[in-house]
Amino acid sequence: MESRAAMEHEFIPAMYFHPLTRFLDAALRLMGLGEGFRFAIAAHLGAQPGECIVDIGAGTGTLALVVKGLVPEATVVGVDADARALAIALHKAARAGVEIDFRQARAEQLPLADASCDRAVSSLVFHHLPGEVRLAAAREALRVLKPGGRMLLVDFGPLRGALAPFNRVAAALRLEHSRDNFLGRLPPLLEEAGFENVRTVRVVQAMVHFVEATKPAVPRP
Repeated sequence: MESRAAMEHEFIPAMYFHPLTRFLDAALRLMGLGEGFRFAIAAHLGAQPGECIVDIGAGTGTLALVVKGLVPEATVVGVDADARALAIALHKAARAGVEIDFRQARAEQLPLADASCDRAVSSLVFHHLPGEVRLAAAREALRVLKPGGRMLLVDFGPLRGALAPFNRVAAALRLEHSRDNFLGRLPPLLEEAGFENVRTVRVVQAMVHFVEATKPAVPRP
């Protein structure tokens, strides 16, 4: 059982203040993390017809909609703690005429059965979570995945290229709970949660890392 801290941490909206949630999509586009970025995530996720995909921290539903658009025969479940963001997501799905199962829940308390999903994805969510909670969320992703299922975690990571010398500065800024991200601790986090074959497969804009991992086909002893 997870500790009380993991179950009762303060929820931080995507834009930090609830009234700003409606501006989230515009803000991400300005940062170069709009639909093109979501298409890159969905393409790398590689969902197949008939699979179940869970989007952990689905927000306003952009990524879930892109995944569903690329693979209409897949079942897409979008989970987020923010009712305001999910209201926007539901409106988008209705307008697009697609069926996505949006559910309100925290990342560390996924409303899904054990081994019920083929793939899990989370984009720009884990830096909102304190350390103990992010480990609980990673373990929840592992729990809901089928043996051999794949996790794609997309979030801030160590700065690359000309920005690399500023990693400790970025960590010291303490942008929400991103310190561990800039210190390269996302892959070890997934390993601690029980994933295997953990590796960073892509970095965009010098600091957004695509980290993929697999649930062991055979449970660890």
